[in-house]
Amino acid sequence: MPTKTYEIFRNKEVVVPWNWSKNAVSIAKDITWDEKNTTISSVKLRTTIKPSEGYTKAWIELNYTEVGFMSWVLGDNSLKSSEVDIIGSIVNGSNFFNIVVAKEFANFNTVSFIITEQVIIEYEGTEPVERPSFMKYLEYGAIGIGATAAVVVAVGTLKEEKKK
Repeated sequence: MPTKTYEIFRNKEVVVPWNWSKNAVSIAKDITWDEKNTTISSVKLRTTIKPSEGYTKAWIELNYTEVGFMSWVLGDNSLKSSEVDIIGSIVNGSNFFNIVVAKEFANFNTVSFIITEQVIIEYEGTEPVERPSFMKYLEYGAIGIGATAAVVVAVGTLKEEKKK
């Protein structure tokens, strides 16, 4: 079966300043497929995170649901990886990816996290596509223009009827 990989974050740096306890990075991605011509058999979310220092943690969320958690003890700043099966959580269309990174209470340093995240979809049939986020706004704009034109035509028709 063919697979397709979607980059969510690629070496994205998120900084938690010395005076904050946590910070987050979020993005919405539109991944769509034709349900008549495509069968999704497997979806995995692969995440790697490397903090600049230990005594930190990270939550991995998809569509507002936690799907993974990582933590580092004091002195540990190793690269950690997670691969989670998310076939029950991904939807056809807009998916919201969020990673929250935090320092433990006693960590007063500025900490940076380097984050890479990918979605790997295994499918049969037509290949799923990633739509640019601006496409949905173009669609809504076209609907708005069409609705406005219909109202203008209807108002014009009513004015003509009143004149008769």
